[in-house]
Amino acid sequence: MCKRVSPLDELLKGIKTEKDLAGPNGRLWRECWGELTHHLGYEKHNPVGYDSGNERNGNSRKILKSDSGEMEIAVPQVAMRPSSCF
Repeated sequence: MCKRVSPLDELLKGIKTEKDLAGPNGRLWRECWGELTHHLGYEKHNPVGYDSGNERNGNSRKILKSDSGEMEIAVPQVAMRPSSCF
């Protein structure tokens, strides 16, 4: 019988430290920026996005709380025109 791998197991594969998960260029950071790139339709620093109204707007700090303790992560933000909000 084939062992099923959950999406969470796949996401956490290779994570050994908190930095691997939530540090600069950590898994969560890359996933968030990838999702933002997909939503906006252009890569970071691409001139297509300049003055488009849907622009990257830095990061905000969030605290993840679990039974193992707290972890601070940086979540990318986007400045959007009201008409483009989903």
